[in-house]
Amino acid sequence: MRNIKCYLAGIAVALAIAATSGCQDVVEGNNWYTEHFVVNSTDWELLGEPNEAGSYFKFTFDKIPLDVSYSGGMVSVYNYITDRETGKEKQVQLPSEDYILEFGANAEYYYSVKYDYAIGQDGTIDFIIYVSDYITEGLPLPTMRYRVVIVW
Repeated sequence: MRNIKCYLAGIAVALAIAATSGCQDVVEGNNWYTEHFVVNSTDWELLGEPNEAGSYFKFTFDKIPLDVSYSGGMVSVYNYITDRETGKEKQVQLPSEDYILEFGANAEYYYSVKYDYAIGQDGTIDFIIYVSDYITEGLPLPTMRYRVVIVW
């Protein structure tokens, strides 16, 4: 009975190691580039009409060297946030989504905000904010701090 328990424990450990190591991407490059910057609340551009289906906010950043890494590397973007529970700063990898509850005069409003990015072949990165139900009129846009990491 003891041998079976040891055998089963060994299989469980082997499966756990295989499960955690098989899903990771391996980046073999040794060239790194990191950029930290701020997008002010007034820098966001609304694309589409206010509250129109498909409308969203965008900011284009063009000061990052993406020439090699666009097709031969990896780009990761992080947003600095303050954790609601602990009050400590954290970095959240994009894309990310935030769920918001606001109280109006006579109602509660639930909506979500999705933060994403798109890399352009021309060396630009578009930072995008999508709001559920396309409620873009009167939305207070945040000042956001980003970190871009490029490996190639």
